[in-house]
Amino acid sequence: MMIQLCIAQPMSRCGSIAPVGIDQEVVHVGEAMTRNEIILPIVFHVVWSNPEENISEELLRSQLQVINDDFNRLNPDIINVPQRFQDDVSSIGIRFCLAQQDPDGNPHPGIIRVQTAVEFIGGQKEAESNISLIKNSSLGGSDAWDPERFLNVWIGARNDGIAGMATFPTAEEAGTSEDGIELDYTVVGIRNDNSAFNLGRTLTHEIGHYLNLEHPWGSTVSCFNEGDFVEDTPDQGEVYFGCIEDDRRSCGSIDMVNNYMNFLDDGCLWFFTRGQRDRMIDALFRLRFGLISSGICADSQPVPPRPLDVALLRQTPFGYQIDLSFLPQLDYRLELYDMSGRFIWTEDQNGLSTHLINLSTISTGVYIVRFVTDDIQQTTRIFIKSQ
Repeated sequence: MMIQLCIAQPMSRCGSIAPVGIDQEVVHVGEAMTRNEIILPIVFHVVWSNPEENISEELLRSQLQVINDDFNRLNPDIINVPQRFQDDVSSIGIRFCLAQQDPDGNPHPGIIRVQTAVEFIGGQKEAESNISLIKNSSLGGSDAWDPERFLNVWIGARNDGIAGMATFPTAEEAGTSEDGIELDYTVVGIRNDNSAFNLGRTLTHEIGHYLNLEHPWGSTVSCFNEGDFVEDTPDQGEVYFGCIEDDRRSCGSIDMVNNYMNFLDDGCLWFFTRGQRDRMIDALFRLRFGLISSGICADSQPVPPRPLDVALLRQTPFGYQIDLSFLPQLDYRLELYDMSGRFIWTEDQNGLSTHLINLSTISTGVYIVRFVTDDIQQTTRIFIKSQ
């Protein structure tokens, strides 16, 4: 199973199992990319056995506020970021809304409550199918809403010491009924207690995994692996717990212990970096684009930083088709070159956003497509078979 396991105190917050060999490269997107606000629909499935597990709407809304603050650099404790890391801090530019309609378009508050006869349903699997009980209504849980269009967050009691878990966008479970995030009910929202995970930062951390972030040390705790594939998070060869007030070094540089993807208590996690922003935005547009294009929370949709990664590119009996109909109204130009750099074809945004290249004079081979706006320039290779 390619899932994210998160362990509650006194154990570690998380034990990551990311898909190996997939999307393991540094991503550059940049703040200057042209895009509208990104709004993602979220649905909370509260699956409860005992009354205290049926947490209040007030607590759920405080959780929503936490992730909206954390992903937009609006959290009050952002002022605690050490001076040495302040230039690396970034707003991710993602806002989360409670889905106001169900998958069929009917009005809905975005909060599902299911009473179950299964105690400690969180984290339990059906023996033969390996299906999560909490994610299946026939097993005592709550069925996922379309995971291509909604971020499903299941909340239920656990007795395995695990605080939360999330599927990576490249995992086998992505896009299936198992895709989403699980949380123990005791770590949801802002709580007036002295527990380690009382400020809702477990969900912040888990959404990071859901959007392809790894822990700062990568797949194994070592200074000698490939790390987290983010350039501005220093290599880290140790895991830290509790709260840390002094500098820690593990791989020849000061560790970014207060980053949301570390394991400290909620009150000591304060920020994401520019590089983490780029990796999450890339994953969102390229691997979880349905969350944006669903239209559930916003009438318009933002421009992907790499539109050709999202576009439908295919050869048809009538020519080679480039479908950019997912884009909002945008002035752009498409160009086609052969591998020697010779210009072959161009077309501007034509109102339909679907482009067809006439192949009658084109020979079989690899070609380069270029997408150009005032702010974006992207190229990709395509294979064309002559007709």
